[in-house]
Amino acid sequence: MRQGVELVDEDISSFEPKQAVKFFRDLIWASAPDAGIQSETHVNLNIYTSDGGIDAEAENEFEVEVTTADKTNLIPEGRTGYQIKTGSKPSTSDCQNELLNSDGHIKSYVKDVVSSGGNYVFVTFSQLTSEERDERISAIENQLSEKGYDKGNVQLFATNQLVEFANQFPGLIFKYTSIEGGGIDIGTWSERKSNRVPETFVETDDRREAKEKLRSLLKRTDKFEDIDKCPVCRVRGTSGLGKTRLVYESVNHEQFSNRVIYEDADDFEGCELATTLEIDESRQAIIILDNCSREQHRAFNNRYGSYDRLALITISTDRSKVASDLTLTIDRLQKDDLREILGNEYPEVPSHTVDRFATIADGYPEMALLLAERYTRDDTEESVVEVSDSTIFDRLLVGDEQDAPELRAVKRILTPFAFFDRINWSDNESHREWIVRAFNLKSDYSDEVISEVVQYEKNRGVLSGDDVLSLRTIPLATYLMRSALERDASILDSIFHESCPPRLLWSFAERIPYANTIDQAVEWSTITLLRTEWFGSSGFKANIGPVFRGLAEVTPGEALEILERFLGPMEREELEDIGGRRPILESLRRIAVWETHFFGAALLLKKLAEAENDDKFVNNSTGLFADLFSPHYGPYAPTEVAPMDRYPLLEDLLTSRDSEKHRVGLEAAEQILSIRGSRGGGIPHRQGAKPAPDLWVPENNEQRIEYFREVWKLVEKNLGRFQEKHFEKALDILLNNCRKLAEGEDLTPIIQDTFRNLLDHKDVDANDVISATSGIVHYDADEYPMELRESWEEFEKEITNRDFHTKLKRYVAGYNLVDRSEEREEITERRIASLAEEITENPALITDELEWMHEASSENAGDLGREMAKRDNDLELIDILLSGLHSVKPDASCRLFGSYLYEVVDSCEEAPKNIFDRMIDDQHLINFFPFLVRRADPSDEAAELILDTVQNGDIPLRKISQIETIARSGELSEEMFLKIGSYLIDKDSGEAVAILVNLAEDFYRRDDAPSINEDLIIQALTHPSLVNKESEVAVGGHWIEWEQLAEMTIKQNITNGYDIAGPIIGSLGTKGSIAGIREILDVVLRPLLEEDPEKAWELVVDGFDTDSSRVRIEAWLAGTGIDSDDPAILLVPESVLWDWVDVNPEERGPQLARCIPPMEHDGWWNLAHEILIRYGDIDDVVEDLNAIEQGGRWGNDIFRNRRDKLQRLRSKSSDQNVRRWISQKIREVERFL
Repeated sequence: MRQGVELVDEDISSFEPKQAVKFFRDLIWASAPDAGIQSETHVNLNIYTSDGGIDAEAENEFEVEVTTADKTNLIPEGRTGYQIKTGSKPSTSDCQNELLNSDGHIKSYVKDVVSSGGNYVFVTFSQLTSEERDERISAIENQLSEKGYDKGNVQLFATNQLVEFANQFPGLIFKYTSIEGGGIDIGTWSERKSNRVPETFVETDDRREAKEKLRSLLKRTDKFEDIDKCPVCRVRGTSGLGKTRLVYESVNHEQFSNRVIYEDADDFEGCELATTLEIDESRQAIIILDNCSREQHRAFNNRYGSYDRLALITISTDRSKVASDLTLTIDRLQKDDLREILGNEYPEVPSHTVDRFATIADGYPEMALLLAERYTRDDTEESVVEVSDSTIFDRLLVGDEQDAPELRAVKRILTPFAFFDRINWSDNESHREWIVRAFNLKSDYSDEVISEVVQYEKNRGVLSGDDVLSLRTIPLATYLMRSALERDASILDSIFHESCPPRLLWSFAERIPYANTIDQAVEWSTITLLRTEWFGSSGFKANIGPVFRGLAEVTPGEALEILERFLGPMEREELEDIGGRRPILESLRRIAVWETHFFGAALLLKKLAEAENDDKFVNNSTGLFADLFSPHYGPYAPTEVAPMDRYPLLEDLLTSRDSEKHRVGLEAAEQILSIRGSRGGGIPHRQGAKPAPDLWVPENNEQRIEYFREVWKLVEKNLGRFQEKHFEKALDILLNNCRKLAEGEDLTPIIQDTFRNLLDHKDVDANDVISATSGIVHYDADEYPMELRESWEEFEKEITNRDFHTKLKRYVAGYNLVDRSEEREEITERRIASLAEEITENPALITDELEWMHEASSENAGDLGREMAKRDNDLELIDILLSGLHSVKPDASCRLFGSYLYEVVDSCEEAPKNIFDRMIDDQHLINFFPFLVRRADPSDEAAELILDTVQNGDIPLRKISQIETIARSGELSEEMFLKIGSYLIDKDSGEAVAILVNLAEDFYRRDDAPSINEDLIIQALTHPSLVNKESEVAVGGHWIEWEQLAEMTIKQNITNGYDIAGPIIGSLGTKGSIAGIREILDVVLRPLLEEDPEKAWELVVDGFDTDSSRVRIEAWLAGTGIDSDDPAILLVPESVLWDWVDVNPEERGPQLARCIPPMEHDGWWNLAHEILIRYGDIDDVVEDLNAIEQGGRWGNDIFRNRRDKLQRLRSKSSDQNVRRWISQKIREVERFL
């Protein structure tokens, strides 16, 4: 007769062999922890397989012997082997025969166990009396003794012993019976939807760590090893975060699973098992109670807390603190985690829809899964942000606390937060009062109740933020909006009223698109759009533009009608006067996504683009119009309309005679042929709550090919229509985008035909066409099919060898980097040598080429110059090359001529000198003298010749910079360097000293450079013309040469750093001087702080004397604006800082606070925390200590992470000054969200 929650013999006596082994395996695992076993237990599931005689073995795998048997002796001390038999009652001879193999010897595995003094256990799933059991034990012992194995211990378990063992574990009882009430076993629990869906839950670092801690608690290892009573764990977090799933995954292992019972706390509270577990000292269980309030947790903890045979895990949405050995708080998941869950569970859902669900679910996996489930079940649903099971919202809003607020009150008070993206609730009393009044909350609730509900939802995480509150869970917001509008839609009129604060109105505009599937909202939007006077003469009135943009997603047709009435009649000049275009552009971009509204919206965007007045930004009228023509498809397509249906708009622009139309059309053409992605515009495929538009997808690849082909032909055909700047733009579009398009054989013929035509065009540089072709052949063609690759290789040869001009352009003009590749270098060298041969044989060939040849700066140009010199034995080319300089600009490269002179200088020593004399006497040619003399003979002689020419006044001082190359190559002697340096110092001008700094950096940075002349260099580095405000040198940004020269000088002798630092600190903040560059401050002062921080600190704080220098030093110490991982303040020992501040805390405390690095630095909190503890009662310290670098530009994710970090730091600190400051910074961060 069964009595309560227990097994009886009949429950197991009829087991089939496989089921019997499974039961026994579970029983061993349930008992294993009592014997200290935490490893895998081997059980052969096929007990009829010949395996040496042992069907299950339990022994220590961790090299720690089991010195204590479990409480029932199911697992005896030492090594134990089990023989499991089902079926009829075994006779004594049956028991003996189980020991023997076919040869009549003891089976090998039995021999191993008993010979080592282990335990042999015969398990039968039949009923035996005590006498029958003893007889069979004796028979087994006799058989072993006869065979010479009498060291082992023999035991036998029949059904009555097995039932007794199993009745210790309620989890096993529930598993192998149909008893109801008091809980379920882990197998039944695993069938619950929360444990089945998703099939694979994301394994974040936080969840992995939580599971490891829970398992350690249950095993009493690591920091829990001293627990000698019931281990208690509290798992808390808002509903829908996967708390129960985390606990299930933690205990779903044989080490724990057979002891587990799971039940709802309310149902468990008064059940018979709850009492049995308390009074029956043989019972062992891991009790998991879901939806357990804090009061219930305390009661169960008091009830079971002293029993080491039990473990208690309670799960709750109540975040209140309660006594436990381990508290796990489960927070919302990151967007990427939700994306991974949805992608694995619903691979058929498009990636952009997965991304959308992951965003609006706001970290709640259950919410995200419900959205995806509804989407896959019925894709005809009008809204994709609503779920079919609204009870999820009830659980999300109100937890299982006994003192939780009433659900109806929570919904009512939270409804305003559904209509606004964010509300400044705490800091802005006028906003809060307006909300309470507009939503008539005081008619039902007092201020105290309203505040309590808001705080409750903040604590639950439903409302995000400290002061600026946001209901970010869009499905919940939509649910609350729908409920409110079905009761009373007039609330929308109350919001869209002149009394609504502007910021709230903007916040409403962000949220209202999510009501675009609610009938009442759609009707209101239609009426409001048509009845409101939205525009003045130059754009939207007041602050209502964002609301219009929001309503464009609710009723796009009506919004387009209003925009057509306003913009349609306007001329271009009137359109140029329209300011604040952003809401108009964003509205049109969202409207254009729909096929029914595309052309109306596109035509208005075109008109605005032709009247562009915001060309500083990519996402301007032109940019957004061009984006409409993107060739991308699927989730990246800009509209539902097919590309060739959009083509006539582009054709109209490029075939017109209007220059502005050409500009706009070419932007669109570039968007197409570059095959680049969308440039933004509000992510138009996300249309509030509506399903994503049916964005264009090609039926076959030919549709895209046709689009590219027709647009390419359109651009080429109209080249003659374009003005110069638009001609260059069109040319760039064709030449810069050909590589991607040439990958397919369909477009190759038209590209090659275009290139042939361009070579015949008088305004096209042949080198541009040849370079574009060579880029395809060199970088891409190896991946092409053989026929296509050969086509491009032949085409390159064709256009290169067309005539002497094209060959010269191909191998000399521009930076034709493809020729520097290893596989083509040899042929290039041959071609250049051949060209040189042609030129020396017929110099007239280059007469018309000299202008661009002198300007060419490619390496190939230098190679050609050298090859020409080798062949120009009579130096006939010198006069030709020299005369060609008259037609080029003074800044021409002259690389070819310089290489030519370098090559001939040894064979004809007088030739260069004669050339240079002629150049000095020519007012235009003298511009090229310094470069050519240096290039021809990079030596002391060339340096002296340049210096003499400067000293004689023939060339400007700045030309001395040509000597830097000689210094860099190691051909400048120290004597000549010092001679030039002395001259430049004596000039006593900013220009001269700046030249010296650059020259010295080149001279001393060589590995074989002599020691730095410290007097000369320090004098140059700190020259008043560079440091003082009267400086004639405009210094800004990095001056790399000054910094590196200073580094070398300080490295040579650290005391030089103080000689350099003094003048720098004395002139900090001076505009147009090196003292105004933060990097220079770091270069000079950092090595001093690293060498002797206490001495250097005394020098640094001298800079606090004036405001301009103080601001610079504070910023440098804090590491703001400096590319360094370690802010300089972290180099100063804290004891030095505190001693310095303590002299005058009121003045120096705020100064030090401003030197603390922003919170992204690892060392931030140690200093910030200590300064708040020491000086946090000084108001200016609290005010000046920053957590975020001022002027920084980050996205919402960065601000949220920083807010979360600050909240964690606040929870860990008990100091009131620290907590007060962190709370203030959290409010500041939230203003950015």
